[in-house]
Amino acid sequence: MDAGPGRNHSPSLAEAVGWLMNETSDQPIVVVSNHEEMLKAMLQAKRRGEAGDLFERVHFVYLRKPKDRLARHLKEPNAAGHCRDLPSQQYTLTSYERFDGMFQELAGHIIDCATKSLAEVAAEVASLLGSLDKG
Repeated sequence: MDAGPGRNHSPSLAEAVGWLMNETSDQPIVVVSNHEEMLKAMLQAKRRGEAGDLFERVHFVYLRKPKDRLARHLKEPNAAGHCRDLPSQQYTLTSYERFDGMFQELAGHIIDCATKSLAEVAAEVASLLGSLDKG
């Protein structure tokens, strides 16, 4: 989504729904941006029973990483080999609790990454894709 409507701003609920329903229909997996206001709007719509097409056609999966593991990973270099500064690490950890609750409520499926290897997580995602294609 950061390559789509979330590139320069937090998309509105209408923009996010339109993008997820139309622009990604040929993509089996899409990563939704961590735009807090957009996620709050999605959650409120789900709670009110709005945007039904979105929640019927898009299956949200939360790859949940425990906060202590996230803290350890934030101290390591990122994919570009850069280390995050302490304020960035703290910001992410502070945000985690707000996002974690939203993600858990939005998700149709939660994969607990606490004890699973990357290969096991990938296999579970692949299994979900297979079961959704059949259903």
